[in-house]
Amino acid sequence: MTLLEHAIDAHGGLARWREIRSIDVTLRCGGIAMPLKGQPSALRQFMATVDPWRPRVELHGIGMFDSSLPRPAGMARPPRWNNDDVVHFAGYALWGYLVAPFVFAEPDDTDPAGYRAGVAHLDQSVGGEALAVKAGER
Repeated sequence: MTLLEHAIDAHGGLARWREIRSIDVTLRCGGIAMPLKGQPSALRQFMATVDPWRPRVELHGIGMFDSSLPRPAGMARPPRWNNDDVVHFAGYALWGYLVAPFVFAEPDDTDPAGYRAGVAHLDQSVGGEALAVKAGER
């Protein structure tokens, strides 16, 4: 059994994952990232609904993240973020946190290599001792 298969089994299995249509979460976030970006209370406590099949997250009362939309202009420039910057940052992060490890097991039919674009794929070496991360390789 591969490391990926172990991780998926530990999280309920691939069959159960494929039954999920959305993920609802209530979160409290802290730390210095948001205060440093001029948004000290932006993510202190919020609810979100995550689409597990594509990077789309509704941050209730904050905004909607959809990866098909471009990143907000000027987001990488310090020091202050606006609400769109917070939504983009939190949406991408939350989606990634909640769909791993399952997203690594799902091929992307639109990618000629058969993988989701930008997702690292895990392969074990001989004996399963070492782990290599290979982007876009089978």
